[in-house]
Amino acid sequence: MSGLEAPAPAVEAGTELNSLDPIAAKYIEDKFSALSGDSDIAWVLVTGFLVFFMQAGFAMLEAGAVAPKNAKHILFKNMLDGAIGVCTWLVIGYPLAFGVFTRASGEPSDNAFLGVGQYFLSQDTDTDTDTDTDSDVTGRPQP
Repeated sequence: MSGLEAPAPAVEAGTELNSLDPIAAKYIEDKFSALSGDSDIAWVLVTGFLVFFMQAGFAMLEAGAVAPKNAKHILFKNMLDGAIGVCTWLVIGYPLAFGVFTRASGEPSDNAFLGVGQYFLSQDTDTDTDTDTDSDVTGRPQP
């Protein structure tokens, strides 16, 4: 802990957030929300590593089950399978896992089970675009 952070408020186990003072409750909520985002990232990374280790295991199993002359073809097939799996996850899996969570009416939803939107090459991103027509792509003024 660096000297710049405020010390954590002392909270007894089993204390309801409503019974705390507002500053302590806000501090605890902020820490838990940051931890939640970090644990989501860690879970996706760990499961991704497990999938690729399984892919390597399948490659070894299949390479040992075929004739030696076909082993390199089996290994290439498994590499191609992993590459196609990554591309498919980026196109379909990412928006379902981390897309915008909305109701059918278009309003935001608290139920973060299945995301919609943010599909591959879709135009529904919330990025700010430069609407200045007096400059070119590099940002320099046009003559």
